[in-house]
Amino acid sequence: MRKMIEKVVLLAVMTVMLLCAWFPLFDNQAAHVVDRGLERAVISFAVARGLNAGLSVLQSVDISFKPLGIGVSTTIGQLIHPINELVGRFAELMLAACIAFGAMKFLIIIGGAAPVSLILSVVALWWSWLRWDGKIQPPLLTKVLVVLVLIRFAVPVVSVGSEEVFQALLANHYKTALDGISKPGMLPSVEDWQAAPIDIAPKANEFIQSTESWVKHIVNLIALFLLETLVVPLLLFWGLCRASKAMLNHHGQSGSEYK
Repeated sequence: MRKMIEKVVLLAVMTVMLLCAWFPLFDNQAAHVVDRGLERAVISFAVARGLNAGLSVLQSVDISFKPLGIGVSTTIGQLIHPINELVGRFAELMLAACIAFGAMKFLIIIGGAAPVSLILSVVALWWSWLRWDGKIQPPLLTKVLVVLVLIRFAVPVVSVGSEEVFQALLANHYKTALDGISKPGMLPSVEDWQAAPIDIAPKANEFIQSTESWVKHIVNLIALFLLETLVVPLLLFWGLCRASKAMLNHHGQSGSEYK
């Protein structure tokens, strides 16, 4: 009786898996959430590049004035170089995040291709038939089935799972951090500083102090995208690997071969 229940459960699991492999609904959902992540990365990259460009303009400006007839020259770039370097690194990381999301989109397309689903179906049916008939499955066949399951489902599952984690736990933090570095008027205009050059020193110090909050928001954004594109996906992928191996090993010859 117990063996029959296990066979029925196995048949149900394989049926659901093969249906998901051939119907594109799950792939479409995964592609949609990847597009949303890519949009967030592109927006963050655009904001970073805008800040980088504005700060670079300010860095190149020399302000000259003559208090009490004495000529003085102040280079703003010396003051804002560290923050501009951080913003430049942030822009590079956001570009890397865009590439990561783009790669996930193509991996979903590759995994959802008909040849992959066909090979998975043949191997899964062969493996299931051996199990149903009470025969011992070759260890290599089980390994191939695990690999095919991961190729077909890993990226869609990881993409959807990462998006769910982001929306549930990180979305508000992302909005706060992005708003913190994209408010209008954050960068002073060169004309305003040149209009009153005698006040350039206090204005520059005030501006530098205001950029301290940028560092916090930029670091938060970097951490958020690191979690979304690396940490959470790796954890979900590891969980999917363990679940796939555990399920097949439970119904296979021996679970010791994949531990």
